[in-house]
Amino acid sequence: MAINYTLLFDRIRAIVAALDTQQAIPATIETAVDDVLTEYSGSLVTAAEYSAVQAVVASSRAERNQGGLRNALINLMGQEVVRQVVADVLTFRGSTNEAITELIRQMKADSESVDACTTGISVGTASGKARFLGSLIDVDGVQTERVFAETAAITASSTGLAITTQTRVQPTDPDWPAGSQLSLSLPVSSIGGLVANGTFDAESTTETYYPDLWQVLVGTVGTTIIQTQYSTQTVTLSGDPTEGWYNLTLTDADGNVQTTEPIAWNAEASTIESAINSLTGWDVDVATTGTAPNLVHTITFNQAGTPSTLTVHNETDGTITPAAGSSVDTGGSDKLAMVWVGNGSELTSLEQRMTLQPSTVYAVALRLKREAAATGVIRLRLVDGTNTVLDDDAGTANTVSQDVSTVSTSAFDWVTAFFRTPSVLPDVVKLNIALTTALANTKKLYIDSLTMVEARQLGTLGAWFALIEGDAPPAFGDSYSLSFTNNRAGNIQTRFVRHFGRQLPSDNSGSETILD
Repeated sequence: MAINYTLLFDRIRAIVAALDTQQAIPATIETAVDDVLTEYSGSLVTAAEYSAVQAVVASSRAERNQGGLRNALINLMGQEVVRQVVADVLTFRGSTNEAITELIRQMKADSESVDACTTGISVGTASGKARFLGSLIDVDGVQTERVFAETAAITASSTGLAITTQTRVQPTDPDWPAGSQLSLSLPVSSIGGLVANGTFDAESTTETYYPDLWQVLVGTVGTTIIQTQYSTQTVTLSGDPTEGWYNLTLTDADGNVQTTEPIAWNAEASTIESAINSLTGWDVDVATTGTAPNLVHTITFNQAGTPSTLTVHNETDGTITPAAGSSVDTGGSDKLAMVWVGNGSELTSLEQRMTLQPSTVYAVALRLKREAAATGVIRLRLVDGTNTVLDDDAGTANTVSQDVSTVSTSAFDWVTAFFRTPSVLPDVVKLNIALTTALANTKKLYIDSLTMVEARQLGTLGAWFALIEGDAPPAFGDSYSLSFTNNRAGNIQTRFVRHFGRQLPSDNSGSETILD
């Protein structure tokens, strides 16, 4: 047995037509009343005439807001769905909402569809370094048609974004649709999120260059898989100093010059470290070797790049010599980054086991930078214990790929996507990052900030969002934008969304089986 779609939607089509006509009547009346008002405008209108005209306006508004017929038609549409479900499932005793759930289930099983409404989303960052992401693909893998055509107001703070949409009117109001009148407090998520060592800052304690907490499936650690290293510089004291002090002056890549407070001739590592870290934008570790008073202070810079110059103002009775440390690949990352080095054939692959929830939307992101002339394709995906890609409930693979040749050579580019876990998860779920086309020989691909966080929904509209910390968290005064579009092209779909808040299976290619 199955629901009688022909009978059900013939009746719904007639009800929708009646609702459309009923909605159009007040507008027609208002147009006619506007014509009357035009005739009674101007300085020659008497008080009595003005009073009479206002009575007409009041009557027009009453007619416009009269909802008895409209509500009766809406109730009839819900009752008709219940009746047709009961005719198919004789034991059904559920509500209108439960009947629509059964209708949707059967429509999916029978590949039935109504005409779709085309929806769109635009998210943007005018200023601010956090990454703002949005998606209209709902948890079931289907694009939502429940959003309103509106622009949201967004206020940024250090903890995230406050999103507020436009004022709402009731679904029975002739002015519908207006806005959704929803709010969302979207917290900022740290880099990594659910991904352990997504920053690739942590190196294995047992193997050099090996990114901790990741399993290498394909690749040679130290050859095709390495890490960027923090750069170092040294400050060497010689000549057996016995008194005095010195300053260190650091100039960053942008030309900003800062000088430490005076440092005693016999200062230990912690004192030098504190002096540099008190400067704006610098984060260092200092290790001291040698035999006092002829000490060697090795400064490790825990951020992007090294000072373009490090100079010493010496007021000791010895000699102080600054010098660059070992030559390393910093990659330009904020911290450490993973580096894949191509050999022309290897399809490098790493994975990490994840703990995720079923029927959940997750935002994923990573940052990439390439060496000049580097080519290849990198892919991020969810897989099960057999390394088979995990699909959402709509059969869409949870995967995103990036052509390496289009990635910047001078800065890290973001690659982002939304993954949706199915309603039934396998026992093992892994996050896999791999090449599907090998990197060009000897060329490097820098990988950083791999992040996966649970997305937040705006109301029950099926619109999902995440805010991921980039080079810095959001701050008051940052400017972000969000807007939606909805052409309301599907008439039956629009009525189900409007009056019941439910979305029927649909088709936007013109191949729907149930016509408006």
